[in-house]
Amino acid sequence: MTTARLIDEAEGLAFLGLYDDAWGVLDNLILPDQVKPAVRAVRVMICQGWERWELGTELASQIGPTEELQHREKVGRFHLAHALAQCAAGDLMRARSAVWAMVLVWPEGRTLARDSQALAAIW
Repeated sequence: MTTARLIDEAEGLAFLGLYDDAWGVLDNLILPDQVKPAVRAVRVMICQGWERWELGTELASQIGPTEELQHREKVGRFHLAHALAQCAAGDLMRARSAVWAMVLVWPEGRTLARDSQALAAIW
């Protein structure tokens, strides 16, 4: 199976909530392929599902604003989910930081954060 198909398979598993299986598919890629932005973006999706914010933030930091939109969007949505979780926990400083990280990598998502009732406390 090609690398692209394996990445698609892992992404599909992640969408289904089968995060362990998705991570395992990505672990089976050869090492040079494991550091591709597409793979890191899917791993960030998985971290979002697991609510492993520290690991996800570390992986997300490796995808910058010059990457393809589809990868930046996955990272941006991770940061948005992280902001929502931090806001719900009452940590407004970390929530703001997560929104800032989202805007840097995925400015297209600003409206989602700005219009979110759940994030109203950080404005």
